[in-house]
This record gives sequence, structure tokens and C-alpha cells, in this order.
Amino acid sequence: MNKQRSVYLSGPMTGCSFQEANDWRVTAAHIFGSYDIETLSPMRGEHGSEPMHPRTMTARDRMDLKGSDLVLMNLLDATRVSIGSMIELGWADLLQIPVIVVGSAGNRHQHVMVNSIIAATTMDLSEAVELCLVLLNVEGNLRLEGGKV
Repeated sequence: MNKQRSVYLSGPMTGCSFQEANDWRVTAAHIFGSYDIETLSPMRGEHGSEPMHPRTMTARDRMDLKGSDLVLMNLLDATRVSIGSMIELGWADLLQIPVIVVGSAGNRHQHVMVNSIIAATTMDLSEAVELCLVLLNVEGNLRLEGGKV
């Protein structure tokens, strides 16, 4: 029995509205789901009435990332450095999990160490998803009208 592939969806949350932080993750989850690829989002449980304790949230996110085959990190509209995303980048590097980044080379996260860790970077979420599918050895193009997210 083959293990289902999974992608951890990393990106800024602090300073973002729920919608800003979650909409791209919902879109990505829908696309990956059409290829039977599970997505793991640090946003789950964030819309409830009782916030999760930070230590519990960190343990959950570390466990999810550790079990993932790949990380898709969206830094495209980051208004400030995402400390949580950079910690997740470090975890991925330590665990030798490839990271695909959506965001410009000149964004707030620009650093020689960040650039040396990531497997690829692009300015387009659709292209980033395609790169993830290539790394996961999934055949076919995006299953969307026009091939765009």
C-alpha cells in the first residue's frame, strides 16, 4: 500500500486577516486534492472560539511538517517577515523536505540562507503548484480551467 503524498502549506498568518491567510490554502488544498494529495494547513482550528495554546499549535505544526513530502510556502503578499514561516523553513531543511516558495527574490524574506534552502521560487501560485506536482512525480497538468489558480 502506497503512502498518500502530502504538502504542508506554509505562509504568513500574523498581521493577516483570516481570509488573507486562508484563501490561498483552500485553493491549493482543492487542487492538490484533485490529485489525491493531502494538504496540511497550520490554519486549521484557527477560526474556532477557543484559540489553541501556542505550544500545542507549534507541536502540531512541527508534527504535520515532519510527516509531509513537500512544503509550499506562500510569501507573495507578506507585509513583514513571517517568523513562523522561517522556523518552518528551518524544520524542512533539517528534515530534508523540499520547499517551493511563492514570492519575489526581493521580498522581506530575502537572505542568502533562505535562498540556499529553497528548492525553487516563483511569483505565481499556479506555477508553484506545478513545481510541487513535478517534485511529487505526479503526471498531468493543473486540473483547472485555463491551468491557473
